[in-house]
Amino acid sequence: MSQNATSPITSDSKMSAKVSTFITILSLFCTFICVTHAGLIDLIPSQLRCDPTHPNSPQCWFSKANLRASLIGQDHVAEELVSMIRMIDPKRAKPVAFHAAGDTGTGKSLTISLLSKSIFKKPAQATLIISGSHYRSDDSKNRIKLGEELADQVAQQLKKCPTSLIVIDDVQYVHATTLTSLIAFMDEKGEVMWKKELITTRHAIFGYVSDFAIEGFTANKSLEELQDIVRTESKIIWSEDTKMEMLVFNVFPFRYLSDKDLAEILRAKMDIEIAGTAQFPYVDKIQCDEYSVAWMVQQAKQKYPNTNARSVQRWVDAYLKSRLGKFVVSLEPYTHHEIYIHAKDEQLSFGAKSLRRQQPESIEGKNEL
Repeated sequence: MSQNATSPITSDSKMSAKVSTFITILSLFCTFICVTHAGLIDLIPSQLRCDPTHPNSPQCWFSKANLRASLIGQDHVAEELVSMIRMIDPKRAKPVAFHAAGDTGTGKSLTISLLSKSIFKKPAQATLIISGSHYRSDDSKNRIKLGEELADQVAQQLKKCPTSLIVIDDVQYVHATTLTSLIAFMDEKGEVMWKKELITTRHAIFGYVSDFAIEGFTANKSLEELQDIVRTESKIIWSEDTKMEMLVFNVFPFRYLSDKDLAEILRAKMDIEIAGTAQFPYVDKIQCDEYSVAWMVQQAKQKYPNTNARSVQRWVDAYLKSRLGKFVVSLEPYTHHEIYIHAKDEQLSFGAKSLRRQQPESIEGKNEL
């Protein structure tokens, strides 16, 4: 054999090495694409200021003022959330994790949505919502199997996009045996070997959403007292499994919403979801006195009890929009109006002022509930 001849074994080894190198580069490239396009908008260290080139960066948007305007009645959550967002640092060792606890309609789902839309350029790709009821089981052997399935679902998401927001909704249904399968993803190294693949975990955010301790969430309790209530309830639900403490670092207790909070939410929905929308393009503004707003809040609470802000949302969608829609069609077409809503004698009255004419005319109408 000639000295210049290449051994088939050597040739195959070189080819294998090239393929391996190509796969590694491709994997890194895919991860880079995920991080930059579906992942964090702005990977600014926690102690730094806003980057003016990224006005929608989490550190810029997640101010207490912005959050309080969105999370009405949950000022303490806004403060805690701002503190947590500042922990989003690409150099951190392990994921950020939080537990949002509270009754239906207090703002937990809204918080998840705000967090996802504000941090990620492509929220749908970078956010995984897992239903806790899917991993509910009374069988001890099945709980272990479900834990493996849960961990595998999380691993697949992080493999696809390391900078993910992973949320387990209704986590109170998941047994500790199942849930502690996620401890592997909270390692200080910021990575985990899963099924012979190294998965980066340090950029992930884990959220656990529950209705823990809602009975004790009264307005006169401090944030620390509310957090202690959640931790105590967690120990009871999860049979004091000490491993659970490794999964959660931040506790966000959502208080019951007062009538004043619901009134503010109702006004916000009239301004945002009615005035100037596709359904009401010629309604420029809505005026409503305090008594009428309070009356509508009570109507919503009676129709949809124990659902906090969701009662207002449902009432606006099912009743207010339909009645206002019937009134608006009676107005002069292609004319912008200011709408007046007034409640009297268990009825809603609607009035309108034309904004286009120099001499605005009033048009009165009434719809019964």
